[in-house]
Amino acid sequence: EVIFSNGIGPIFPDLPKVVPPDALGPVVSTGWFTFVEIEKTTQATATDGFDVGVLIPFSDSNGQFRPGVTDVIWSAIDSADNVGTAEQAVKVIPLVDINKGQISAEGASVQIKVALNGDAINYPVEIPYTVSGTAIANDYTFLSSSPVTINKPVAAGELPEGLIEFEIHTDSLVEGTETVVINLGTPTNAVLRSVKQHTVQIVEGNVAPLVSLSADQIGVGRMLKVDPNGDKVVVSAVATDVNGGSLTYVWNEADNSIVNMDVDADDATITFNPSDVTTPGFYTFQVSVRDDGGASVSATLVLEVLEQTPMLTTKDSDGDGIVDYLDTISASHILQQKQSVSSAFLIQTEPGLKLSLGETAFRANNSQSMVTKEDVVDYAFSGVTGIILLDEIENIGGYFDFIVDGIPIAGDSVKIVLPQLAPLPKLPVYRKLTKSGWQDFVKDERNAIHSAIGSEGYCPPPGDAAYQPGLSEGHLCVQLTIEDGGPNDLDGLMNNSVNDPGGVSRFLASVSVISSGGGGGAGNPLLLLSVFFMLLYYRNGKSLVRKVA
Repeated sequence: EVIFSNGIGPIFPDLPKVVPPDALGPVVSTGWFTFVEIEKTTQATATDGFDVGVLIPFSDSNGQFRPGVTDVIWSAIDSADNVGTAEQAVKVIPLVDINKGQISAEGASVQIKVALNGDAINYPVEIPYTVSGTAIANDYTFLSSSPVTINKPVAAGELPEGLIEFEIHTDSLVEGTETVVINLGTPTNAVLRSVKQHTVQIVEGNVAPLVSLSADQIGVGRMLKVDPNGDKVVVSAVATDVNGGSLTYVWNEADNSIVNMDVDADDATITFNPSDVTTPGFYTFQVSVRDDGGASVSATLVLEVLEQTPMLTTKDSDGDGIVDYLDTISASHILQQKQSVSSAFLIQTEPGLKLSLGETAFRANNSQSMVTKEDVVDYAFSGVTGIILLDEIENIGGYFDFIVDGIPIAGDSVKIVLPQLAPLPKLPVYRKLTKSGWQDFVKDERNAIHSAIGSEGYCPPPGDAAYQPGLSEGHLCVQLTIEDGGPNDLDGLMNNSVNDPGGVSRFLASVSVISSGGGGGAGNPLLLLSVFFMLLYYRNGKSLVRKVA
């Protein structure tokens, strides 16, 4: 900036001089984001040669940082609106992610992904491991050795990861189910989470295959929204069978007929031309995969054929239902609650699993997992009538519709974390949409609900010690534990996937006091109050003493 005074010549103003704090850290990551209170833990200063008084510097950060090194910009403005800036480095050490386990069989190859929850400050990251379990050393051969090494990813935005690999030998002995347990040791340049083991179950019998569906449009790539004037669409079934047997694919027709839909020679893909689709809208594809041992599994994919060619690309690289230009998150276990918001309000599940929009959220076309009650009425269950879609209990923290795929062991329970749009109310209850209408979340030994204080838009990761059983007033984070195929899984099938449209509501009991003639008597208020709190106890699973307090 140049200031001229009386036409004499340029006078260069004295810009504020900002002295940033020293580089902060390293701080150990606490999750996808880590809060660092930089204004209190460090102190920046600013001076100016012309202005009298103290200049107060401010930063461009809200205090939430991803792992790795982040430069914070400190600024100061003087009375002439001159701005001075300086940078401060904030360093956050990443956490090591490993999922809990998987099922395999003799003769199979096993891969175990070990990933970081963000960039490391320094590379390489090395994680030693030991092997234990009931299987003996002659039962397997490791293709990789300890430690597993993680280098900086080539592509920006990808999570750093490494692999542990071994092969399971085939023998003629009947040994029952055996285990190989990978125990992670203390890493360099990273820190372990609470999950430090991965257990591989080696079973003697047949194991059902795993299958997932994806769709690509030629010229676009992976997507879920089809350009009606574009090239052909290929829907692919990716199936794996640890027993190594042959697989049979059976495709079910879409819910709206698509003419000239061709099943390819390998039966694992089908192809159609969008120009053959006479009616734009949503089309459901389903495949059932059966192995030669008789075990089968199915997968479903919903595509939308658009009415006209979109102005922007429909490419969806991670297949979560949100197009790439509105989705900057490549991690499969993270999903946006709000459209185009990737720095807060993120649903999380366990590392190694895949989160995507539920069918109602996808049909609502808002590129977010949050849905309104109007979305539920308009789009839930593809418009099937006869289901009460409007809940009589007031929603408080938002409805969210999501799917978790890739559960390694069918029937397992998975944890999902939901940041709330508002603090939990006094009488919270988690409500779920089912094929019979709305009901309370079912709690048992395989299904649970927890909450944590958190902060607006930010929550501890799944399984963190901060989560307390039940729902507590004022908390901003909810953790659901949902059993695949259990009472809280919308499809009710043990198919390595859970589906959960639901949200936190405020439980209100209608208590009517009936007066008798003559104005003297009334219903027993203590009895009615006792009934009310008994209902609350069974809904929320928390002690009455604590709730009343």
